[in-house]
Amino acid sequence: MITEALKKSDYNKVKASRLLGISRQGLIKKIKRHGIKDKDRIKTKISDKLEKKHLEYFVGRENEFQTLTEIIRAKKPLFYVVYLHGIGGIGKTFLLQKFINSLKSKINFIYLDCRLVESTEKGFLSSIALELELRKDPLDLKKLVSNIEKLKGRTVIVLDTYETFGLMDTWIRNKFIPSLPDNCQTIIASRQPPKSAWLINTGIGTYFKEFELQELSYDESLKLLNSKQISQQQCKNVYSFSRGHPLAIELAARSYSDKTIKNITYKSFPNIIHTLTQQFLSDLPPPHKYAIESLSISRRFDERFLEYMCSVNNSKLIEEIVDLPFINFTNEGFIIHDIVRESISKDLSIRNPDKYNDIRKQTWGYLISESKKNNKSLWSTTADLLYLIENPVVRDAFFPKGAVDYFVEPATSEDKIQILNIARSTEPPHAADIMEHWFNNYSKYFNVAKNVMREVEAFFILCEPQEVSIETHNIDPIVELWSNHLESNPLSSKDKVLFLRRWLSKDMGELPCPAQGACWLDVKRNYMELRPNLKRLYTTVVDVDTYGPIVAPLGFTVIKDSAITLGDKQYYSAMLDFGHESIDVWLKKIIGIELGLNVSS
Repeated sequence: MITEALKKSDYNKVKASRLLGISRQGLIKKIKRHGIKDKDRIKTKISDKLEKKHLEYFVGRENEFQTLTEIIRAKKPLFYVVYLHGIGGIGKTFLLQKFINSLKSKINFIYLDCRLVESTEKGFLSSIALELELRKDPLDLKKLVSNIEKLKGRTVIVLDTYETFGLMDTWIRNKFIPSLPDNCQTIIASRQPPKSAWLINTGIGTYFKEFELQELSYDESLKLLNSKQISQQQCKNVYSFSRGHPLAIELAARSYSDKTIKNITYKSFPNIIHTLTQQFLSDLPPPHKYAIESLSISRRFDERFLEYMCSVNNSKLIEEIVDLPFINFTNEGFIIHDIVRESISKDLSIRNPDKYNDIRKQTWGYLISESKKNNKSLWSTTADLLYLIENPVVRDAFFPKGAVDYFVEPATSEDKIQILNIARSTEPPHAADIMEHWFNNYSKYFNVAKNVMREVEAFFILCEPQEVSIETHNIDPIVELWSNHLESNPLSSKDKVLFLRRWLSKDMGELPCPAQGACWLDVKRNYMELRPNLKRLYTTVVDVDTYGPIVAPLGFTVIKDSAITLGDKQYYSAMLDFGHESIDVWLKKIIGIELGLNVSS
């Protein structure tokens, strides 16, 4: 029977084992026992070699790997269910493969790919029975559990691609897992977060561990890319494109096999974008796909915006959309995961540019209407408007990865030490002394960006010219220069002017970074609050080469003969003239040109 199975399977050990109703390992043992000659043995599959080679590229995930190991290797299980979730292509299966491979000699693993399992109690039990080398499927749960109890040592049941197994979730949670022996644990991997029933169940919830798989860090991404035989600059380009998403890294790195490619952008590789989009939107019903495409143009959304954009007034559909695994809830509303949002929107812009532009115009109309309201969400609306700018340099400056991890608030006296430490670590001594003078006299004009630990990561100073004393003019040559320029180029008495005296971050000084991105957006909020009277803004930078491409599209110009030396740095002053009609028309000119709108209205 074994030989016949081998002949029928063309030496494919997977097919042979299924013909016999046993595992691949069990088949190998039976082959040896029956004395089949070497030439008749099952040949190693190409896929086995590919899997082994694939695992050699495993990088990162040390924390998740260690967490899994500690949970499974604990003498007495603290958790009976480990629920691992993350967006498509983030590396869940890869992590599980590496984990199983590292402990397969010590743990009894029962691995099921739920895509291949019939979503019925019978289909599920039959699949586990096959992995347990049982010739006859014990379709009764008690009999199956009895066979699991006979296994020596720890047993771990792994349910991969669990998002396809929704119909079985209740039964697995309420019937299957509680029936297992206490030396058996279950690992679930899914694109979807666990349903609330897992967490509130007073029984399982006590022994339930959940964690989400995030993108690879910059260092982890470079470590992975170094194995791809591409240059360091290409590695940086790939990371900028992929933002640490493993599948995006693999696809983008593979594209560099074309030696004529110099840089990777979302518009450069339609095939990559389409592949990622298919990965994220696979199995979604048409109404859900339409909604996600429409929302992918926007920085964030709420239910009202969803109803407006998609003509949706179905509470069940709205609930299903916001519950998708790549949509996160924040204090600003719902946000589509970065790599998902950008892949879907760019794929749409390539496939159907007319539809893409129509959605942008529709979004623009909604946001302009919102910006005219005197509401508490003005900061968010300003950010939403700026997000429509497609200039990649401007987009990356204002929306760097990680900016949402910071919140901006007015500085307090308790922040003084941290603010001055930032100034003294990034500025020449004379310039830092000026910053200290400013805080001692104008602390109410300081705003800080703080992390979740409430530590100051960045600050900026923003005030109106009339708030600055003559004493400060004598101490601060940059403010003196601005005041002289304003006097030579006067505005009417009702017009407003802002001095953005300095922005600095702990890690990057004046250079763009996530914390500074949060600060800049707050500055734009101030723009909106002062409309329609705000007409001009002055600021200063050292690194003109970096900031030129960022601020030029926004309308900034460098003031002639404005260079001032403080210590070993030269500071240049720039001015933004909003025009007679202030902020609204200014924004229309910036974004409206891209949208082909009437910028004079």
